[in-house]
Amino acid sequence: WLPTSAASDWINQFVDRTASLGMGVKYKGLLGGRLELNADALAVRGHSPISTTVGPGVSAAQNPALPFPDLVMRSASLNLGARYAIDSHTSVGLSYSYRRLRSADWAYEQVGLATIPSLIGTNEAPATLRDGHRVCGLRSSRSWIRCSAQYRGTSMI
Repeated sequence: WLPTSAASDWINQFVDRTASLGMGVKYKGLLGGRLELNADALAVRGHSPISTTVGPGVSAAQNPALPFPDLVMRSASLNLGARYAIDSHTSVGLSYSYRRLRSADWAYEQVGLATIPSLIGTNEAPATLRDGHRVCGLRSSRSWIRCSAQYRGTSMI
C-alpha cells in the first residue's frame, strides 16, 4: 500500500492471486535395488486484476475508456528420471524435463517504444513457451573411494 493524494492523476491497484500445486514421487528397490525412478510435477496459475481509479487531476478527455487487461501466467512442468547402479561405484541415469509457460501482460504485448504517449514501452514480448520446452539427458557417474592407511611403528634407541 502506498499513500496517495486526492489530487493524484490515477491510482492502479493490483491484486496478485497465485496458486501452485506440486508433487514428487521416488521409488527405489527395482531390479534388486539397482534401479531408482523419480517423477516431479508442478502447475502454477497466476492472475492479477488491475483496478484503476481516476483522480480529479485527469480531464474527461484523458480518462481511459477501458480498464487495463488482467495479468495472467500459467506454467506446467514435469521432470522424470531413472538411475541404474551397475555396481557400488558406477551408475548411469536418464532424465527428461518438459516445461510449458504462457503469460499475458499488457505492458509487454505490442507496446513499442512510442506506442502509448507519455510511456516508454519495453518493446519486448511476454515470456512464452506455448509448444513446450523439452530437455533429455544421459549421465554416467563413477565414485572413487578415498582410502588411507596408517602405519604405526616403534622406534628403538
